[in-house]
Amino acid sequence: MTPRRPSPATLHRQSVLAAQGRHVLVGVGMSGKIGSLGRAGLAAAAMAAAAANDRDGPAAREASLMKLQLVDHRASLKAIQSREAKIALKRDLLPHYDGWITGVLAGNTGEHDEVFTTVMIWRIDVGQYIEAVPLIQYALRHRLTLPEHINRTLATFITEEIAEAALKAFAIGGDAADAFPAGVLPAIEELVEDEDPDLREDMPDEVRAKLQKAIGKAILRDGEDDRTRQEQALKRFQRALELDDGAGVKKEIDQLQRRLNKPAPEAAADDNATKKNQADAVAAGVTRLAEAIEAAPNASAPEGTG
Repeated sequence: MTPRRPSPATLHRQSVLAAQGRHVLVGVGMSGKIGSLGRAGLAAAAMAAAAANDRDGPAAREASLMKLQLVDHRASLKAIQSREAKIALKRDLLPHYDGWITGVLAGNTGEHDEVFTTVMIWRIDVGQYIEAVPLIQYALRHRLTLPEHINRTLATFITEEIAEAALKAFAIGGDAADAFPAGVLPAIEELVEDEDPDLREDMPDEVRAKLQKAIGKAILRDGEDDRTRQEQALKRFQRALELDDGAGVKKEIDQLQRRLNKPAPEAAADDNATKKNQADAVAAGVTRLAEAIEAAPNASAPEGTG
């Protein structure tokens, strides 16, 4: 059964309380244990949260409810084997966290919040890449950690998941490629890359190569026959190959180099026009010469003896 969407009033309350930055499960010693709780642990968690509520007020109560809600939603997802079905359920569940996310972003405390990072991951999972960007910015800025079941760093996870999703969409083509918001790729690049190595996010070169490859393909989708775009895409593919010899871009590089080595259409047209003008001039010269030769005997012949 599809979960009932939260009301605007509920979302507003979550937003206000989340902005206050109170995390009750830290106070009762349950921080970081969200993933280890099962349905059987909900009652004990609720009792602990209730005890803390008397001390910490409505913000703490809302924090505990959000965390317990996440436990319940994770249990529902764990019971599903189909990846497509999991994604569909996540899409239905995400609105329940909108108010909380708005409040966390507004509060800007930088405290670790597993509800926040999980929602960020779910937005990426369901293809809400643009909506995920503000959460990604916040998470990178405050160096938040990902849930324990993810063994990649934050920057690596974000970059690889979105780059792979883009490459898959472009490979499928058609509606899938058209639906992918290509603008998210340079946005992610701006967040994780920097000319200063000390400010650049650390991640495997192979992951960086995937992002460069995805950006290159996105550039070509917007104008495959445009020479400027071909040059831009070639640079991206060459950078991907520098980072990872197995990036799978050698074919693209070869094709683009051959196309770029051909004269541009405008240059070819100008060259053809020049050659035509030259040919016309030669033909006119030949005609004039023939006429002169034909006229020469008449001009030098005697006028008559007669």
